[in-house]
Parts: sequence; C-alpha cells; structure tokens
Amino acid sequence: YPNGEIPVRGQIAVEAPGAEDEWFVGVFGEVITFVTGAAPKTGFIGAEFGQANDLFVRQNKMVYLDAPSGKQPPQMEWIFTRLDNGAKVGVNFNLAVITPVATPERQEMGKKMAAGTATEEEAVDYYEYWNARAKFVFENADTLEGFFNVKVYQEGTATTADAIVEESESIAAEDFAWDQAYITEVPPILMNEPYFGIFGQTSGPVPYYYEEAVKLAGHSCGATTGAWTITKKALEVLYPDGEIPVRGQIAVEAPGAEDEWFVGVFGDIITFITGASPHTGFNGSEFGQVNPLFVRQNKMVYSEEPTGQLPPMREWIFTRLDTGKKVGVKFNLVIILPIPTPARTEMGKKMALGQATPEEAADYQKYWNDRAIFVLENADLDGFFTVTVYEE
Repeated sequence: YPNGEIPVRGQIAVEAPGAEDEWFVGVFGEVITFVTGAAPKTGFIGAEFGQANDLFVRQNKMVYLDAPSGKQPPQMEWIFTRLDNGAKVGVNFNLAVITPVATPERQEMGKKMAAGTATEEEAVDYYEYWNARAKFVFENADTLEGFFNVKVYQEGTATTADAIVEESESIAAEDFAWDQAYITEVPPILMNEPYFGIFGQTSGPVPYYYEEAVKLAGHSCGATTGAWTITKKALEVLYPDGEIPVRGQIAVEAPGAEDEWFVGVFGDIITFITGASPHTGFNGSEFGQVNPLFVRQNKMVYSEEPTGQLPPMREWIFTRLDTGKKVGVKFNLVIILPIPTPARTEMGKKMALGQATPEEAADYQKYWNDRAIFVLENADLDGFFTVTVYEE
C-alpha cells in the first residue's frame, strides 16, 4: 500500500515460513494476524458477508506449513499478498543482528528471573538488556543493512478499492474514535502477566480492553461480546473475591474444532485475555523450562474433529492450573435480540457489497450493534450464560 494508501484488513493473505508450532513462527503469526486480519483456521468464515464479498472472509488467509521447515530463523521469509491487485512481497528478519547479544549467560539469567531467584541487581540488569533488544529493532528497522530484507515478487496491477472500502485519509492515532460508544465503555478485565514482570515492563495488573478484542476480531457483535463475557464469568469463579487472574495459569478446552462454526473466533478472544494459546503460542523458551507459567502453547485445546453440537450446547471449560479448579460456561446466543431474520441476512450481503442505501445501512448498523449491546446488558439473564463448577 504505497504512497500513503491505507491498508485494508481482509485484503491481505500471508504465507508463514514454517509450521505454527515451529520455533516462534506462531508467535510472529499471531501479531501479524492481529494487524492484517489474515487469520488461520480460527478466523471468521465471513458468514453472509463473506458469501457476497471475500474481503469479509478471514479464515485461512494466514497459512502455516503442515510440517516444520527446518530453516534457520534469518532464512524464514514471510510472504504477504495483496488480494485485490496481486502484489506480493516477502520479508526476512535477521534477528541474529539484534544487540545486546543473547548469550548463554543471559539465557541462564532468564531462567533465574522466571524462577524468582535473581537478585535485585541482576533483575535490573536483565530488564535493561531485554528491553534494549526490543528497542534496537524499532530504532534500526529502516537503516541497518541486512536486518529486514524486503523482496518484491509481484508488482500490483492498477485497481480500484472494493466498493465497501471508502476513501479515507490518514489520521493521527489520538484523533481516532469509534462510531459506537459502547465499544469503549465495557469495563476492562484486569490480568497479571508474569512476562511483563520479569522483563521490567510493569509489575502490576494490566487492563485488557474490549475494544482491543474488537480490533482482533475485526468487528463487534453478539458473538464477540459473548466470548468476552464467557471469559469474564469463568475468571470470576476461578479467581473469586477480587483476586487478579494470571495469564499462563489458565488452560481452556474449546467445544469444537478451530474451524467449526465460530469456535475459533471465540477462542481467539479467550486467548487474547487469558494467554491460553493453541499451537501458535509461545513455547516458553528458557523461561518455560523452569516455570510452566511461562508456557502458553497448547493451553487452548480445540477438538481435532468438529463436534456438531448446537451453539447453545457448546461449553467452554476453564481450568486454573495452580489450584485445579475447573469451570464450564455455556452461552445461549439464540436469546439475543433483535432476532436475525432471513431479511437481515440478505441485508448483510447488501452491506458487504456496498449496495445498501444510507437508510438501510443506518438501520442495519443499529440492529447489529444492538445485538452486541444486548449481550453486555443482559449477561445475568437466566439461561443466557450457564456457569457450572466441575472442580473446586
């Protein structure tokens, strides 16, 4: 997207340079998915919107290899394709260049940090080392030769944007505001993140905001507010009396395959809050070798095959790993109002094609966001969210 053109989420496909659980490929992929909307199997299938316009399909636009590539990290190339004009570019990241250098001694100190046995002086030194490496990447990304290698494989053809994508100008981030106020009015979920602590980034609870989950999903709806509320209710049981939940201390069993119905979309939001990741999660490296709190990979487990369950029967199981407490949460989304009628579904297709009149668009947007708000305002409605404690 040269010359200041604004990139479009859903218009980008990404080929990963390895399997999702190989090295840190999945961790890189999760960040790239968050930005571009190019999701693996967990992504939104698009429903009626994707039937009318591929821009709204997010599933399988991030493709991982079926087996490990065995490549060294500096040779791993991420391939990005712009789907409207065919432009294709590859990017290599030579992280071996980063300084300060990651020595065996530093790795051993990482273990001490994760185990909580580092002295105060050692901790301060480690904080400086770790964050200096992160800052080095940003400060040298455009100037250091051989650090990021960009190769253009296909020049884009002249094209016009999809009708649904309006012409827009860049704005300063601080000037951005949602058109729907409720997105920023949802109370945050406070979480303790052990990684923030050992890297000297913050020692206190961190607020996770609903609007961040909306960015991840690419929209707000009754399902995204449902996934948020499922997680909130589970955490309130696992960590009662105001105790702050701990990311990495929670395992989650999903009620279906990652590409079944909207299971993966729910799962992505639950992962975002809890840190319980599927195969793409961080394997913990030296930190996870001494403390499982720092292992995130495979703490979100999807079924290998579709379960075929009706959505109201799907139960998300959350386990607190330090105490063994286990809770299940079901979400009866058929209760949500306004009801989605066939006419509403057809209007969704018109919206995706950019064919709705201004009046139709305003009516549809109200209907859609009213469904999301209904979940937030009626979360305690009898039979809406069912919470079952399986293990104290």
